[in-house]
Amino acid sequence: MPEISRFYGIIIRMFYNDHNPPHFHVIYQEDEALVNITTLDILEGKLPKRARTLVIEWAIEHREELMTNWQKASEREPLDKIKPLDLNFKIMIKITDFKFETGKKIHFQFSDGTEKTIDFKPFIGEDSLSKPLADPTYFRKVKLIENGRGVYWPNDFDFCPDFLHQYQVNEKVTMSEKI
Repeated sequence: MPEISRFYGIIIRMFYNDHNPPHFHVIYQEDEALVNITTLDILEGKLPKRARTLVIEWAIEHREELMTNWQKASEREPLDKIKPLDLNFKIMIKITDFKFETGKKIHFQFSDGTEKTIDFKPFIGEDSLSKPLADPTYFRKVKLIENGRGVYWPNDFDFCPDFLHQYQVNEKVTMSEKI
């Protein structure tokens, strides 16, 4: 039985001259299932929920190629390999370094190689968390969270790297976003 795809420990196969309805075979660890290409229902067998979700997502993306392979298999022609599922995981941005500039500005370097200077003045309000940052000495007490997962001050006022990375210099900040 030809293997037509493999991803995240899931093996997708198709038999030559197999019975209708058009389907493919899935093997994941000790579980197996037959999946209908048209409806994506499991015809026989079972899969854990996460594996089933990945298989369905992959099959939706490659349904036309699956049907082409089904036709080739019924005519005993060589089957085409189908690209594996690519979830395009977003790489978590981290802060690799920072340095103080004038006023309330901090220059950040990020794990994707980008750099940005952010003025923290718009984030300083009258609330108990951000108000201490108005003091220049306190402002300079900012520290990097372990492994670059953000920055924080002694009172636990913090910013995540993703927010800082995406923050636009002219972006308006409302009080609810400050807190």
